[in-house]
Amino acid sequence: MSDTDLGARSERGSDYADLSRLVRGAGLLDRRPGRYAMRITVLLGCLGVVGVMFVRLGQSWWQTATAATAAVLFAQLAFLGHDAGHRQIFRSRLANDVVGLICGNLLTGISYGWWVDKHNRHHAHPNTEGGA
Repeated sequence: MSDTDLGARSERGSDYADLSRLVRGAGLLDRRPGRYAMRITVLLGCLGVVGVMFVRLGQSWWQTATAATAAVLFAQLAFLGHDAGHRQIFRSRLANDVVGLICGNLLTGISYGWWVDKHNRHHAHPNTEGGA
């Protein structure tokens, strides 16, 4: 590796450090427990409404709308599990894991432990084919 390569890499590292400071200074990486409390409450409420609609509609073509709504809600559950896997919801690892297990294993059918391991390997080797 030449000195030129090291200089270019050093400049890129400096750019990243500057960006990282800017992002942290703006509070973009801070936990927002109130936001998550509201998100969880609304999500559970919506799932309850969809469940009631599913039962009340019975054998009807309106079930298609119920299924589409449920699909969006389950995708939101997966995003919530993702945030729990990144330890962004609570300070406590245990609390994040409980939310992750409920969202993953119980409600969306994906192994939370497997996903966290695979996702962490992905973050350790981003944009590497076969790295995660």
